[in-house]
Amino acid sequence: MDRKYLAKITDLRRIDLHSVDSLTRSIRTQDNFKIESLSLKEVSSPSPSEDRFENVPCVLIQSTSSTIRSALIYINDDGEIKLDNPTWIREAASGGLVVLGISLPKGEPLAKAVAKSLKGVSYLDLRRDIVDYGEIFFWGKEEHGVWGLISAVLDDRIKGVVIENPPQELTLASGESVKTVEVCKLLPPKRLVVLGHGGKSEFLDGVIKAYTEADRRENLRFEEETGRDVMEKIINWVLGRTC
Repeated sequence: MDRKYLAKITDLRRIDLHSVDSLTRSIRTQDNFKIESLSLKEVSSPSPSEDRFENVPCVLIQSTSSTIRSALIYINDDGEIKLDNPTWIREAASGGLVVLGISLPKGEPLAKAVAKSLKGVSYLDLRRDIVDYGEIFFWGKEEHGVWGLISAVLDDRIKGVVIENPPQELTLASGESVKTVEVCKLLPPKRLVVLGHGGKSEFLDGVIKAYTEADRRENLRFEEETGRDVMEKIINWVLGRTC
């Protein structure tokens, strides 16, 4: 497996990397956070309903006092994220991360999921008022995390990925399967955090070997637990702080 194969199965187009527009639905403040609900679409689309991959609902959360210019895209299927759902969102935003939640349903076709995820990257890439170039991370559970992994392999604007409870593989509509470990091997030198890996030796050994061969072992981290203390350490690690 290589980047060309991933680009092929995701039907990646240049417009997916560099074309995005936004439609703000609401803006409010809560507990010193600015919370914006918005929709993302292609620039060429006259309205969100005519987008090639439909309207992409998002929520942008940022601290009103932070000067840190890094962002975290959280891909989820829980609807609009909130300050305390999941619980680590408030801590991440308090720590200085700009958090963009993108709601994508489970079972979304891979091409759609990656294209929609990259809309979030393109949007943040345009928001140089709050995010620096190349300071964007993905966070996702299970298949959502794999979508983030594939997006990060294909897009140089993404700095790293946090994946929770990674599945062994994704099965495509064509019947082909994509092994998560093989995607992880393409990620170095970018940062990777694996949460709740279940001690799968084949997965752990394969990813460690890839990062070791790339001389980037320091950019790889495994955590079996997902408690609050661990989440705090991961957020600090993403930000490059000692933890």
